Amino acid sequence: MKRRSIVILAMWVLALATGWVHAEDLVLFSAAQAGADIWIWGKARVKASGGALLVTERNPEADYGDAHVADRFPYFAGGRVELDVAETTGRYTLQALAFRGEDYLESIDLARDTDVTGVQSFNLAQQTFPAETDHLMFKLWVGGGEAAQATVNDLRYVLPIAEGSLLLDKRFDTATGAEPDHARWVPGPDGGTMTLSGDQEYGSVLLPDVIRKPRQGLILMDAVVSNGTVTAQLVMFDSNRDYIESKDAIERAGSGFSTARLDTMVWPANAAHFQLKLWLAGNPDCSARIRRIVVVDQP
Repeated sequence: MKRRSIVILAMWVLALATGWVHAEDLVLFSAAQAGADIWIWGKARVKASGGALLVTERNPEADYGDAHVADRFPYFAGGRVELDVAETTGRYTLQALAFRGEDYLESIDLARDTDVTGVQSFNLAQQTFPAETDHLMFKLWVGGGEAAQATVNDLRYVLPIAEGSLLLDKRFDTATGAEPDHARWVPGPDGGTMTLSGDQEYGSVLLPDVIRKPRQGLILMDAVVSNGTVTAQLVMFDSNRDYIESKDAIERAGSGFSTARLDTMVWPANAAHFQLKLWLAGNPDCSARIRRIVVVDQP
């Protein structure tokens, strides 16, 4: 699955990691919300149990087993991982697996061979990740006995952001007023699905949200793309909402999280607002399910 690299705003991440700004949390992943189906079983099984996740060792050759989250997430040095374990009959390890694109780099133990219960918090800035890391995957190990179990209330990956700097957070589970052009757009519980009309090889959907120009900022898009690519374009306006020009932010993205810095773009001097236009390109049967788009400013 194609993953795009992310470029981090170094001073922003440093500010967040050291507490220079008052922050709120942008939740990039919550196991409690995602449910059991997002886990890939290794030698452990993950099933829903009374509002929690029950992770059970199922290794016939040893007394430990693992399961990992199917998705990968952008690596932010200022990010934080939170693990809430209700109870355990053995011991567990939580790992963050570092990737550069599709290449696995290293596994970092956040919690190692422990039976601690309650909420634990791990600041990524305090871990030693390879410098080239751009994405993370999360893996849980359980062990210490046959059929050892850990009951997990939640596993969250959050990015602290400056208070009031979240400009957009869309999941497209309901009608949005989007304007398709040579494309079809269908919102749903798992995101908005975009397909092409007729024999078109590209089409677009203009999202209705008018967003103020950020001072710095990032755009993040989480998508599942088949037989094509998705480009997120900024349609720029002046303070009177008169159109100026359009610029690509995220270009030709595949499946997974894609990101772009907005402060390094060359903005027209009179740009004050923008809308997002999504372009789908590929063969006529290509599709894209846009699960989430986030735009963050950093005052």
